[in-house]
Amino acid sequence: NEEFCKFIVAYDLVMESMDSRYNSKAVEFYRRQLRALCAGKEFKYEQPDYETGRQPVGEGDDFLASGKKKDGDKATELLGQLWSGTKKAAAAGAYLANLGVNKMNK
Repeated sequence: NEEFCKFIVAYDLVMESMDSRYNSKAVEFYRRQLRALCAGKEFKYEQPDYETGRQPVGEGDDFLASGKKKDGDKATELLGQLWSGTKKAAAAGAYLANLGVNKMNK
């Protein structure tokens, strides 16, 4: 995933161990943001700064609960629209592929 790679490069997590990388606050933020996007839910938390993002997520540490929430911004709205369009395009592609398979089987 190119976007994820760019994200972890911004936190200098590429050369960290897999445990350090995937248990960092930055990756946990990315994970939660992606879950919200996939579920069609709004995600209003600000991305952690460099230092905070490199820290490990502690047990029971819900760093986003105390973090800043951002107002609905244009980027979030556009990402939601993009995701919605992607799902529609995938459904249309699956439909057309199914039509092609049905024609070939006749």
